[in-house]
Amino acid sequence: MCPSDSPAAVPARHGRWILAALAGITVIVVGLAVLTVELDRQGRRASASAAARLLSGALAQGLGAYLDRIDLELRDLADARLNPPGQHWSQALVERHRRHLPGVITVELLDAAGRPVPGARAGAALAPERDAVVQAFFAELRDVPGTALVLSSPLWDGASGQRVVLAGRRLTRPDGAFAGVVRAVLPAQGLVERFLPDSVPPGLHVSLLNQRVEFLARRPAVAAVQGGAISTAASAPLRALIERGAEESSYRAVSQLDGQSRIAFLRRAAGHPLYFSVGIAEETFLDAWRSELARVAVVVVAFLLLVGLVLSAWRQRGRALAALAEAHRAAHAQADRFDRVLRGANDGWWDWDLLRDEVEYSPRWWEMLGEPAETRRGSSLLWRDRVHPDDRARVEAELAAAWAGDAATLRSEFRLRHLSGRSLPVLARSLLQRDAAGRVVRMSGTITDLSSIRAVEARLRAMFDLSPLGCCLCDGDGRIRDANPALLALLGGDRAGTVGRRLPELVPQPGAGGEEGAQAARLAAEGRFGPYESLLPLADGRTVPVRLRGVRLAATDEADGAGEGETIYTLVEDVGAQRAMLRALEERTRELARSNADLEQFAYVASHDLREPLRMVSSFLGLLERRHGEGFDDEARQFIAFAKDGAQRMDRLILDLLDFSRIGREDLALAPVRLRAAIAQAAANLAVGLEESGARLEIEPGLDAVTVRGDAGQLASLFQNLIGNAIKYRSPERPPLVTLSARRVEGGWQVSVADNGIGIEPDYYERIFRLFQRLHSRERYDGTGIGLALCKKIVERHGGRIWVESRPGEGSRFLFILPAPGGG
Repeated sequence: MCPSDSPAAVPARHGRWILAALAGITVIVVGLAVLTVELDRQGRRASASAAARLLSGALAQGLGAYLDRIDLELRDLADARLNPPGQHWSQALVERHRRHLPGVITVELLDAAGRPVPGARAGAALAPERDAVVQAFFAELRDVPGTALVLSSPLWDGASGQRVVLAGRRLTRPDGAFAGVVRAVLPAQGLVERFLPDSVPPGLHVSLLNQRVEFLARRPAVAAVQGGAISTAASAPLRALIERGAEESSYRAVSQLDGQSRIAFLRRAAGHPLYFSVGIAEETFLDAWRSELARVAVVVVAFLLLVGLVLSAWRQRGRALAALAEAHRAAHAQADRFDRVLRGANDGWWDWDLLRDEVEYSPRWWEMLGEPAETRRGSSLLWRDRVHPDDRARVEAELAAAWAGDAATLRSEFRLRHLSGRSLPVLARSLLQRDAAGRVVRMSGTITDLSSIRAVEARLRAMFDLSPLGCCLCDGDGRIRDANPALLALLGGDRAGTVGRRLPELVPQPGAGGEEGAQAARLAAEGRFGPYESLLPLADGRTVPVRLRGVRLAATDEADGAGEGETIYTLVEDVGAQRAMLRALEERTRELARSNADLEQFAYVASHDLREPLRMVSSFLGLLERRHGEGFDDEARQFIAFAKDGAQRMDRLILDLLDFSRIGREDLALAPVRLRAAIAQAAANLAVGLEESGARLEIEPGLDAVTVRGDAGQLASLFQNLIGNAIKYRSPERPPLVTLSARRVEGGWQVSVADNGIGIEPDYYERIFRLFQRLHSRERYDGTGIGLALCKKIVERHGGRIWVESRPGEGSRFLFILPAPGGG
């Protein structure tokens, strides 16, 4: 103190310095508290999002494999049903297939009318069978030819007392006719429960939806998706993702089923129109964060109160100066202590004074171990005695190494003994404080319960190891960190020889050309790649064709620098067998093409050579009639007439066959053709028939401007056959009216030829386009049954398709698509 300083000035000057120091400390403490709380909240949110993503992937993969298995069993049943006579078919066969499908309620077959096939059901009958969803499901399989597995909307099954989903396949005879349906009844909730882990994190919600954004199942269940009611109350972000066909995506939304805000991840089951939405309610992970926030707030408030007391004490004079100085030193010590705790605060915290071997444990520290939540002090034996015996030596070695070195932090995972006797996996993060000599004198830090994380990791590991596809974790340059048995079997090596091996073919490399380069750019921009095909080298020097897809996992970046860096999760699918099958199919296609060409040539030659003896038969029958006709009685003349008529019909049939064969053999003279010109040519060829029948052609004005790419002669033949059929099969109650029109569609023009004739029954829509298929007797309608088959062949050779719409007794409308010039 300077000589000029008065006793009153000294406390005042010291008070100003103390006030400034305490203000700075208060700002630092509050800032650190806010920063710690915010980082903790972000970390919990990121952990919840990662857990939802991983679980949704596991669920989608499991459901996809399960549905593929159901599809395989239903396909086997369909094949058995359609086997030629003599094959075994029994109730036991259906039951055996159902036993191969765990969780399936019923497997049964329905005939083409939707009725159950006797002796072809394993399990309880669906109730009600005539439900609108059941009928729509049957109609979809009946009306839409295809080979894919079809899934219904959810419905309530009164027999089993639960919501169910129907999975089925269409039974198609060799001739293409619909033969019925083989279907399986699946419990909707079971599609979720089957693939969930035994225990799931609290607050986890899993929903299964279809492509129509209908809830099939949900865990935990809510009233909106129970009983017969089917809710489509999906949140707007979820609906938008499904409607635009997203394969996987994270999103955040408020559920319309229970009103909770969630962080969620949507993923589609591979190869099937079903989606898993896995969400974790924000309230779940924010509860613990709010508790920690409350504790931090208590600490901050206590500190602020202490600062207030210090300031109040410093305003005292006289005898209070010594007490004020002591309070000042205590405030600095307490502020320093709070600072260390807040820097390491996460779950349970602890503070260890190594000089006195005294440790203070937070209430949460004891709560995690199943003991009363209270703050305790004691020696380090309190935690050392609770470390698992198998981990104790390692933990002590890590401590000794940290103390001997110059590390400022320590991160260690080990197990503690829970009050119940089980082992509790924990993560301890520590901040080391050293004295001037570099010796560690204090350690403060946090402890995190890893039980839920370890449980999820164990289940994900099981899914990883049991995946039928090759899976691996590798660096960006293809260095393998882990591989599942399927990939080891593909590479022909063991785990010891594979882990650490560098296979750049597993990850698209930057700078590569072609598809690999494009996938590398996608990996860099989107964090994922594939699917694309590449060649993978094996241990014996051979290569195998594979299909690759993968995603970049978030890199770990721990404070101690122990993070693993970039990790790529890659799926490897062996496509060698698939390529061999495709080559065999291509070879078979070439053989069929050669066979069809030979058959067409044979038909042409045979038909051409058959006409000569027919002409001779007709000629000599005519000669016989002219020279000896007067000597024949009426029966003989009738026989000669029958023979001549048969020869003429045979000749007409041969001519039609020649036309049909010529359509397949001749090269198309493709050029722009005005449809009006082709129709005019057909009308000129049919002028006599049009006049005799009184038929009227109505050609819409829009046809004048329609031009297609095709063969003019064949298109004229197409219209001639369709208009001629309209005249032939006219109604006796009204004059024939044929209306021709066209409209633009994707890929070309859709042309319509409509009449007001006798019409066609729906059962014959496909049959009439086959060779020699007649629906009426020759006595009623003349013809060979080749005309519409010829039309079908002409349209298909032009790259289009033809079909019919009709109402019996009112008329028919034939529609076909022809390409526009330039392919547009």
